[in-house]
Amino acid sequence: MESLPALTKQEIRAGQKEDPVIGSVLHFKSVNQNSSRSERISGGGQVCLLIKEWRRLVIRDGIMYRCVRNCQRGAVEQLVLPEKFHTSVKTALHDDSGHLGFERTLQMIRERFYWPKMFQEIKAWCEKCERCCLRKTPTAGLRAPLVSIHSSAPMELVCVDFLTLEKSRGGIENVLIVTDHFSRYAQAYPTKDQKACTVAKVLWCNFFCWFGFPAKLHADQGRNFESAVVKKLCKSTGIAKTHTTPYHPQGNGTTERFNLTLMDMLGTLEPHVKPCWHEYVDAMTHAYNCTRHDSTGYTPYYLMFGRHPRLPVDLIFGLSTTNEPCGYSEYVQTLHDCLSQAYTQANQASRHATGQQKKYYDQKAKSLVFSPGNRVLVNVCHVEERQKLGDRWESRPYIVVKKQPGIPVYVVRKEDGDTERVVHRNLLTQCMFLPVEQVGAVTSEGVESDIMEDWEDDTEETEGETYLGQ
Repeated sequence: MESLPALTKQEIRAGQKEDPVIGSVLHFKSVNQNSSRSERISGGGQVCLLIKEWRRLVIRDGIMYRCVRNCQRGAVEQLVLPEKFHTSVKTALHDDSGHLGFERTLQMIRERFYWPKMFQEIKAWCEKCERCCLRKTPTAGLRAPLVSIHSSAPMELVCVDFLTLEKSRGGIENVLIVTDHFSRYAQAYPTKDQKACTVAKVLWCNFFCWFGFPAKLHADQGRNFESAVVKKLCKSTGIAKTHTTPYHPQGNGTTERFNLTLMDMLGTLEPHVKPCWHEYVDAMTHAYNCTRHDSTGYTPYYLMFGRHPRLPVDLIFGLSTTNEPCGYSEYVQTLHDCLSQAYTQANQASRHATGQQKKYYDQKAKSLVFSPGNRVLVNVCHVEERQKLGDRWESRPYIVVKKQPGIPVYVVRKEDGDTERVVHRNLLTQCMFLPVEQVGAVTSEGVESDIMEDWEDDTEETEGETYLGQ
């Protein structure tokens, strides 16, 4: 508590008398005469607020206190604190007391002190505390509403990603996942490394030459997917290359969801065969493709190839998965009609499922918009496993340059630099410390909850709807 100096009663009395607000009320209280209306108006808003506490104000040894009753502590005398001591008290009971949250800091201060507008002042102090801003995650759970990716036919958009598992007996620990976004048809290719040349070779030899070339190839911003060799492969074959924002795997949700499914399937292997898990990847991926997907209502296999898969159990029991034999033209026409109907229904089912997912996701989302010129902090995404005490936000603030149209993605740059970064909204938070003049304003649709007070008849105002950045 080095920030809070030891004060004598004489220094406290002198501080109250010198304070323009407390000194005025102290004078009226000492002569037991309330102020007139003209005196209250001339004293300003702070004097009026303190005079509202007239019946609770008492003077002991020339020092003014505010008497209140607390349900836990009973009668409490709060020292009416002069303004020149506010910073020392806030520093001692917040900065030097473990940087507790606003409510706990307010409670500790209210048990000892009182001054007009202390609620707002302490709240602003905690919100603008640099150490709290860099370490703590915003308690409001702010995140942008869900923006979904849509596709309307197979091979319109193909998503790729790497899944890393335990090293198998063959020295394989990586699986290149390739997923068709529309049909959810997936292929998984175990590899020994994640090099760019490996990615290009597997895509060309095992996917493109077997299933055709997609219109778009979507991946994260890993160096292997953003390498020159992969870009050259896409350029030479006419494939448009897209990518997610950094450290935001939700931008490749279709592949990420299959990763979890494949891990669960491989995790069900018997313990004695798990060391050779790479030998079972093909069979389990095929099993996944042959089951109906909830989002489309069809199996990925059917939407990709236009026919239902024939499984070993069908052959064992003599079950037919095809219609009666027919000519080429009739087969093509039937296939066209069936696929047209299937694609329409799959599109409708997929959009309905996407809408339900968005509705559920957005229940906990708050619409936030940063404007160009706002100061923000960027999330520290590459924290080492043992650095559990490290800051969650980078210490150097960024400036918002612009927002990408239609999606919650921003271009930002450091205050003292020119290099720009593209970052998803969920990895940004408002920079509250070191306030400077901001060009725009940050708005929030969230409503801050009122804080329950234990203090009898407390007149402090709580905030209602708030606007970040003001």
